[in-house]
Amino acid sequence: VAPTQIEQTVTARNIEKAGLGLAIREDFSRYPPAELIRRLIEDPGYRKRTEAFAARYAHHSPQRTVQQIADRCETITRAAA
Repeated sequence: VAPTQIEQTVTARNIEKAGLGLAIREDFSRYPPAELIRRLIEDPGYRKRTEAFAARYAHHSPQRTVQQIADRCETITRAAA
């Protein structure tokens, strides 16, 4: 992940915390991108964790999530009225 905005930086940190990938940092001398890529390729743990993540969310539907959020907002709005 190569974040350029704050939201991307937060996402990149979450990806790293979950053990699903590594973020490219601005300090290339301390964190060379080629070294990060090498680590991702050579460490089988990254592949195992990303495959498990993909399996866990294989049936995820962004549209269903948006609908659930909208429904919840509507419920809250009606309760407040």
